[in-house]
Amino acid sequence: MTPRERQDLLSRAAEHAFGHRWQSDLARHLGVSIRTAQRWASGDSEVPLGALRDLAIVLRKAASDANASADEIERQLKVLDE
Repeated sequence: MTPRERQDLLSRAAEHAFGHRWQSDLARHLGVSIRTAQRWASGDSEVPLGALRDLAIVLRKAASDANASADEIERQLKVLDE
């Protein structure tokens, strides 16, 4: 993966995980400075593979939580429909 591909992947994934203002939340989550996250986003610094690995964990947890919430909604709606 090229540095540019890492940068693009980080930006897309972090926005999914943390929203439009993802840089500060990502920095807080990873324990790095906001400036570090900004340098990754701008391409001034190469995105470490560890940051991408940690972000993948965050996304998987969020997806799991979202699926559990959707399942609960469907269960509750099914009860109401009976």
